[in-house]
Amino acid sequence: MGPALARADNLPAALAYLFGCWTWWPFTVDGHPLLDWHYHISWSISTELFFYLAYAAVLYRIAGIRAYASDCSRRSAPSPI
Repeated sequence: MGPALARADNLPAALAYLFGCWTWWPFTVDGHPLLDWHYHISWSISTELFFYLAYAAVLYRIAGIRAYASDCSRRSAPSPI
């Protein structure tokens, strides 16, 4: 990686590599895909990070749906007066 990745025109690829999301988009450096670099095995870490974030987002959404559904069911239930 080194000097080729550190150039100003490769800033988006360098930031994506730094934040662990470089396999989420097809970045190229000097006309070569970033997956062809020396540390190409680290694609698994980037992919794992994506699925951890997706899992958290899905669970958050499910929890929101359940909370909304339970709130709606409490409102529509007749009062025990």
